[in-house]
Amino acid sequence: MRYGIPLLKNRVSPRCTIADSVMLVSQAHGRLEQHRVIPLENGAWTGLIRLLLENQVDTLVAGGIDRETQQMLISYGLKGIDNVACSASEVLKAVAQGTLQPGYGFSEQSHSSHDVPPTLLDADRHDVQESGLTSRPWETRDNKLVRFDCLGCTDRVCLRGETCYPAAADSYEESINVNQTMLEVARDISCEEDRQLCRVAELVYFCLGMKYDRIGIAYCIDLMEPAGVLAGLLRRFFNIFPVCCKVGGIRVADPLAGTDEHGAGESCSCVACNPVGQAEVLNRLNTDINIVVGLCMGVDCLFAQASRAPVSTLFVKDKSLVNNPIGAIYSDYYLNEVTQTPTPENK
Repeated sequence: MRYGIPLLKNRVSPRCTIADSVMLVSQAHGRLEQHRVIPLENGAWTGLIRLLLENQVDTLVAGGIDRETQQMLISYGLKGIDNVACSASEVLKAVAQGTLQPGYGFSEQSHSSHDVPPTLLDADRHDVQESGLTSRPWETRDNKLVRFDCLGCTDRVCLRGETCYPAAADSYEESINVNQTMLEVARDISCEEDRQLCRVAELVYFCLGMKYDRIGIAYCIDLMEPAGVLAGLLRRFFNIFPVCCKVGGIRVADPLAGTDEHGAGESCSCVACNPVGQAEVLNRLNTDINIVVGLCMGVDCLFAQASRAPVSTLFVKDKSLVNNPIGAIYSDYYLNEVTQTPTPENK
């Protein structure tokens, strides 16, 4: 068996096409025969696949392998092991011990001995499940839960309606009387077969199903325009209470902001974001649900923590990706940017 392992700064690359080198590892008769590292000048998929084929690699190992790349691997007769996160030395040890599998490196269990063989991505995982070779996704010590990793689970019995973690099943039964209505409304919307509803439409149907009347909108000043359009739409059905992130007008020192003759900053950047104040206003209004529109990272956490009403995020602010943060997961450029080590020049 010969493995091709894209590396980025001496660790298994988070995406197979984001790498500065490829480590080639040969294994036979339960031991490593040889390994070497080849610089990867062309990080594109074409350069990587050419290197793998030229060196007769059987299995590609990486942190992430998207669906399109999975299909290309299969078309070339290659296997893949994805969701691996560890150093180059750790992955060598895993290959030597025969413990390398999807999810390796995300938990201590990944470094222990397993009998589950490397698999052919999604297609072969079904065969592993049928064979009874499973990896429990959770671990307890001294009656305390210390690990839980559904992504690293190779069995996924929960998807077959079987109990994987008893405490989770018990908590569902205990809360069903309180949450049953919300769960039923959410299920009705998610199981809609006649139409594919957009998220805004799902919000309207959810609030109607829950018989909500008073809807709060906690919005960032940067997304005031879409917040206004949303409020206008929702006012056809509900009483709407939009509250800006700058509510309270709390000034903070900002050395980069200009000052007027009274010494007050002219830019709204010197007015503090006040998520707790937003929540307090909406709490006093006794809203049934509060909708987050573009609150900054961390600010949204504080708002959700302070809100008495349920909170749902509708729009997420992303300055680089036109408010579409999931796009970064499918972009080599942005993933490479995330995984770069900060330097004094780019901090």
